[in-house]
Amino acid sequence: MNEQTNANDIGEPAYGVTYRRVLWPVAIGAVSATMAAYDLLRVIGHILQLGFSFILGGGGQFGGIFSGDLPAMVAGSAYMLGGVIGALLLPAGILVWRQSRLGPGMHKAYAIIAILLNITFPLAQSFTYPASYRMQLLFWPMWSATMGMIYPVFLLIWFTRPKVKAETRLWR
Repeated sequence: MNEQTNANDIGEPAYGVTYRRVLWPVAIGAVSATMAAYDLLRVIGHILQLGFSFILGGGGQFGGIFSGDLPAMVAGSAYMLGGVIGALLLPAGILVWRQSRLGPGMHKAYAIIAILLNITFPLAQSFTYPASYRMQLLFWPMWSATMGMIYPVFLLIWFTRPKVKAETRLWR
């Protein structure tokens, strides 16, 4: 057997074709799909919780959301918006994993929406607290928002890097 046959038999590219295998699309796609699945499962759990409270409560109140309970309304809205951005992140992760040109744009859209949500939710939640306890009770929402902004900020930085932009232009 000659060298050409052996090189092609083991899966190497043909002579003159440069090929570099990159793993970051698989990693970002997997992390995005996992985070999206978590967000979607959290929303499904919240909807089931509301449904059970409606059934067990005799239909009188619907988990506080429609009864005018402002903290419950803000928390419920945050869960639902988290599910919406999770529904955006799932196809974005799959598209980046498959190296589609739409994936980076969807990740940027997700990142911007997630950052806005992580900024506005703690502010909205702080207005539901009594003024005297506002600073003591705001620690957990601020911590959660800070942790929730790490991945979206990373995505914005990653997908605006010149090397990554040049590489994703070559995707199908």
